[in-house]
Amino acid sequence: YDDKLLVGKVNVDEQGEIASLFGIQSIPTLLLFKEGKAYYAPFLTMLVRKVEADAFAVRVGVIVPKKKFHHAVDRNCMKRLLRESYRLQKPSLYAAFSEANFEYRLLLIFTGKELLPFSEVNRDVCMLLSRLKKTVGQQAD
Repeated sequence: YDDKLLVGKVNVDEQGEIASLFGIQSIPTLLLFKEGKAYYAPFLTMLVRKVEADAFAVRVGVIVPKKKFHHAVDRNCMKRLLRESYRLQKPSLYAAFSEANFEYRLLLIFTGKELLPFSEVNRDVCMLLSRLKKTVGQQAD
């Protein structure tokens, strides 16, 4: 099931933004992404779920696994780099989707095994977001 099913485990005490992003009220919780989409880059996986809403919005969560980064300082460093990269791409994302009446919930999962410089993180985030924009643009046509 390697290409068909992606399984992840999140500690909601450490990843509170993930719990709020997906509306987790109690634990344990199992989430299935039906009609969601996964996008892959060399060091990132992005899960996308589209939800009907009154207005366009994007909600983003970031996961850096403790299994690969044992020290919190390393995990937090990668999370900051991922968030900053998304922040820099956010205006173009909003410009591309401003007509949609959907909320997009994005989950960026860092899959690399070592700390990366911002240039590589930014390259992967840009790549994934451009694929998302292209996919959403094709669905609108």
